[in-house]
Amino acid sequence: MSLLIVIIIGILILPVTFILSKNNENKTLKIKHELKPKLELSSIDFVKKFETLKISGSTLRFWGNWFGKPMDNYHEIKMVEFKNETKELALILGEMEKVRIWNPSNVQISQKELRIEKADKILFEWYHYGKDKTK
Repeated sequence: MSLLIVIIIGILILPVTFILSKNNENKTLKIKHELKPKLELSSIDFVKKFETLKISGSTLRFWGNWFGKPMDNYHEIKMVEFKNETKELALILGEMEKVRIWNPSNVQISQKELRIEKADKILFEWYHYGKDKTK
C-alpha cells in the first residue's frame, strides 16, 4: 500500500515539477531577451545608423556626474552630426540643446543607455529653463 501511495504522489508531483521548471525556463529566456548585448559603434557608424537605431530619451550624465538631480530631467536625441576634420560628435537634443564631444571612442548602445566610454572634451550647450532662449 505504501508503494502505491509513493507512486501516486510521484505521478502527481511530476507534472507540477515540469510546469514549474518550464515557467522558470520562460522567465530565464525572457530575461536573456531583455538584456540584449551592447552594440558598439564608431562615431561615424553611429551617425550613419542613427535614423535606424531606436533610442529613447533619458537623463544625462557626464563622466559619472548627473546633469541636475538623478532622473530629474529628460532629453531626447533628435539629430546627430560628426565633423571628421575636428573629430567632433554633436548630439542635438529636443529643446535644441547640444552635446558636443571631441574625439569620442567606444560608442555603446543598449536598450537602456547610450554610452560613450572615452572623449577628450565634452561641451553641453543648454538654455536656462523657464527663460527665453538666447545665445
